[in-house]
Amino acid sequence: MISPNKRYQIFISSTFTDLKEERAEVTQAILELGHMPYGMEAFPAANETQWEWIKKAIEESDYYIAIIGGKYGSINAKTGRSYTEMEYNYANEKGIPSIAFIVDDSIDLPKSKIETDPEKIKKLADFKKYIEDSRLRKSYTSKDDLKAKVYPSLLQLIRQYPREGWVRANSLKEYTSNSEVLKLLKENQILKKSNQALAQGDEPVLVEYTIIKGWGWNEMRYKEATFPMTWDKLFFYVAEKMYCEGRLSVSDAQKTIEDKIFQMLEDKFPVEDRFHIQLERGAIKDYLLQFEALRYVTSSNSEYWELTKSGRKHYIAHKAVMGPCK
Repeated sequence: MISPNKRYQIFISSTFTDLKEERAEVTQAILELGHMPYGMEAFPAANETQWEWIKKAIEESDYYIAIIGGKYGSINAKTGRSYTEMEYNYANEKGIPSIAFIVDDSIDLPKSKIETDPEKIKKLADFKKYIEDSRLRKSYTSKDDLKAKVYPSLLQLIRQYPREGWVRANSLKEYTSNSEVLKLLKENQILKKSNQALAQGDEPVLVEYTIIKGWGWNEMRYKEATFPMTWDKLFFYVAEKMYCEGRLSVSDAQKTIEDKIFQMLEDKFPVEDRFHIQLERGAIKDYLLQFEALRYVTSSNSEYWELTKSGRKHYIAHKAVMGPCK
């Protein structure tokens, strides 16, 4: 069995000039952990094309780190938000595991590193409150303190939310290329399934999930459970996203199914306990391979999936039930 060392791409988001030293420390910490930092240094000049680059980079990253100092940053005319906040929201939207490091309020920052514009001061305060209320975050007091906190925080993030990662080609000596590995593994899984009568349509499937209590560092596995569903219903959930957005990553498919199940169970959980549910990523891949064997979906790299002609036809026949694109 192949067990190559994985490296993860970590997207670093922050304002630039005022946080150059902090970015350098975080970059160094990521490199020392054996992973790949990625940020604005790699992007073209600021314009609409740059935002498309940024979105693509976030989508392709395994994890996301935000560094928040005393500056809000330049505001995008269309959204009314800074690029850092736009990046943070986009990573959240795409389900990229993330953590934010916010400079401690007790630190007396130089005047050159704090906002003086009242509008930006308010926007920065609102952004910080949103982060503190909704996602993983830690405070830091200096660039050295920040670097020291990145090590355990990133390791914990990786343990809690395993991702695909990247593998060096020479770690896969049994094969001539990564694409050949993916092709052979996928063909093997599909062939195994083709030896069985493929479950489909209204045939039942029990979706296994874990109920998680709390968020972030306070998360606790509450219990394991199953949710009865049919293969068609499971397919329509992911097909709706593929139909509306063109393609769907494994992570997005996982989040879509988790959200759908939670919506049906939400009233069973006390709001104050902040329950949510989690499916195994491997199970999501199995579902997608099942749909591929049924010729409903296809993938060129086992990460991003899209509908086939047959899959679109099957989905469109039920589109009135699923509702329009949002």
